[in-house]
Amino acid sequence: MQTIHENKRKRSKGLSANAWSYVFIAPAMIGFFVFRAFPIGFAVWVSLTDWELIGPPPSFVGVQNYVQAFHDPVFGKAFANTLAFTLMTALGAALVGLIFAALLDRNIRGSKFFRTSLYVPVITPVVAVVRIWTWLYSPSPGGLFNWVAGLFGSGPYRWIMDPDMALPSLALMTIWQGFGWDMVIILAGLKGIPNVFYEAATVDGASWWDKFAHITLPLLRPVMLFVFIMGGINGFKTFAQPYLMQGPMNSTLTTSLYIFQNAFDNFRMGYAAALSFIVSVVIMLLSVVQFRAFGGEEGISYE
Repeated sequence: MQTIHENKRKRSKGLSANAWSYVFIAPAMIGFFVFRAFPIGFAVWVSLTDWELIGPPPSFVGVQNYVQAFHDPVFGKAFANTLAFTLMTALGAALVGLIFAALLDRNIRGSKFFRTSLYVPVITPVVAVVRIWTWLYSPSPGGLFNWVAGLFGSGPYRWIMDPDMALPSLALMTIWQGFGWDMVIILAGLKGIPNVFYEAATVDGASWWDKFAHITLPLLRPVMLFVFIMGGINGFKTFAQPYLMQGPMNSTLTTSLYIFQNAFDNFRMGYAAALSFIVSVVIMLLSVVQFRAFGGEEGISYE
């Protein structure tokens, strides 16, 4: 009889402990369903409707919005611009960040000052950055870039006002603002490489380039994978820069800006939601391709 009571007492304590565990995870679960699961589910439903936001109630149209997206020449232009912009900014910021990280890793005099200075553009508001670069890109001979080009007998150029130069000009500004983030991440990766590898290479008579090419770059592979994946995601979701500095003839139109225009200028919420999911799938596929290209499953061991 006593054993039965003890079993009941243990069972009640177990139930009480389980109840408290659900109480503790409830805020996180509620937040997930309210701010994650429900908005995604609602967006999926919206993408299957014709909803003009201001007007008649939404009507179900199935996958018509998705089919229309693949026949929309403006979306095709925006997607091509976004892909080119992402390649330029992700590769450019990673390359510049790698160069400065390698220089700062040598513990040169004033490295802390340069590290902070090079990171300042990352935390500078985009509006301020666009304002500065609009002056730099001024098509008049008085613009700084045109003034420098004039010293070499070239220019003036129209920069952001030229359909052929607008997207590279926008990418250059974005690289300048963002490479400091890549630099900090890569620098942290460099600090994590054991110095014993470099000492052994020095004993074998390896040059600086041999050390960089055969030790630094291979061991930085996980860090560069992270930098490239984040660069790709940030490139595809870039909105403020092309919104504030728009080139002619849709030369700087990106998918994020086109989605915004459809949702809040044309009030085509269903079509905008469908475009959002298409872009999300593309981002996931690109991330998988990058992960496999860098051999992400293998990982890196310093042992």
